[in-house]
Amino acid sequence: MPDSPHLVAVDGPVPLGRASLRGLQEEIEAVVASPVVRALLDAVGGGLLVLNSHRQIVAASLGSLVADSEAAAREALGLRPGEALGCEHAAERPGGCGAAEACRTCGALRTILSCQSQRLPTEGECLVTAGNGELRPFELRLRASPIEVEGRRFTVLAIRDASDEKRRSILERVFFHDILNSLAGLSSASQVLLRVPPERYAASAERVVRLVRRVESEICSQRALLQAEHGTLEINPSTLRAAEVLRDLVAGFSAHPLARERAIQLSDSREVEFQSDPALLLRVLTNMVTNALEATGEGGTVRVWCDPAKPGSPWAATFHVHNEAAMPRGVALHVFQRSFSTKGRAGRGLGTYAMKLLGERYLGGAVSFVSEEGTGTTFSLRLPARPPSPAARQGPPGPCF
Repeated sequence: MPDSPHLVAVDGPVPLGRASLRGLQEEIEAVVASPVVRALLDAVGGGLLVLNSHRQIVAASLGSLVADSEAAAREALGLRPGEALGCEHAAERPGGCGAAEACRTCGALRTILSCQSQRLPTEGECLVTAGNGELRPFELRLRASPIEVEGRRFTVLAIRDASDEKRRSILERVFFHDILNSLAGLSSASQVLLRVPPERYAASAERVVRLVRRVESEICSQRALLQAEHGTLEINPSTLRAAEVLRDLVAGFSAHPLARERAIQLSDSREVEFQSDPALLLRVLTNMVTNALEATGEGGTVRVWCDPAKPGSPWAATFHVHNEAAMPRGVALHVFQRSFSTKGRAGRGLGTYAMKLLGERYLGGAVSFVSEEGTGTTFSLRLPARPPSPAARQGPPGPCF
């Protein structure tokens, strides 16, 4: 399977009808009475759902996916997978799971429909963000297989949590790659120091310092993300001024490869004072600028600025990062999902997810974006006058249905 799901839209209309209560009950009874299905439910180590022709769950084994799997399996009966999982898009439209615009590029829906239409085993993968507005990332490997019970057609959907595989893949493919690139530049700069005359030491030494800081920042960013996902990240707020934060942000890109052929324009911003964790705030804003630079062609410009709060607003400051490119609608619908990348196999798939996790759960802000043809894309981070107390934050829960 590919390292990250490709956005392939479901062809044609998505069937949204559901079985009658009586029909659903008959299907549940038939499936539960089947020794083959019972054997499958008992043998599975991850998760397994048996779906009727309406994609409703008629039997389930959630295995290691949840703590109280038996209770969760009972509550899932009659629901569709996205509804049982708590997918953020499942309640957007009256039809439930499968009705939202984002559902048309859902890997789970496409896998199930393909199996049901072709009556052949089908494999796929799916990124899902679930849980009442909180980030609960699911990175799932799926295999859908047709089965018949008492002349009725069902689909067996085997689910395996691939989150750890994704994390290792990102570390191996991206993080280590970035670190090695930075170290290569550091090695080159240090060799120059051995050859240049004394009057040129200063410029070379400054480059070495910048490269060392970049390596340190990349390592700290990955560590902060892992700590945030485990709920162990501690914040250290201090009084900040927006203009100083933005100057530090732009200075951090002075030797960045992405900024060589692109400009970062610091627009006029009114002075704003607030409390926040300076290191985490810079990481969120750095991810925004990096994302914008990657979307900007050579010779293009990325703009950054900060607006003060409007009267009566709960926010103290709003930071903005703008680039001139618009995101395709299918990309925009999934942009905050963990491991989703707009750049294919070479992409990080963590930048926008980290913005949301760190900016909202730990800094107490709100991360959003607007992307339109002709005007480009603007990511925004709204921040309160002070971050929430540790008691007000909850660590992101693990996978659950």
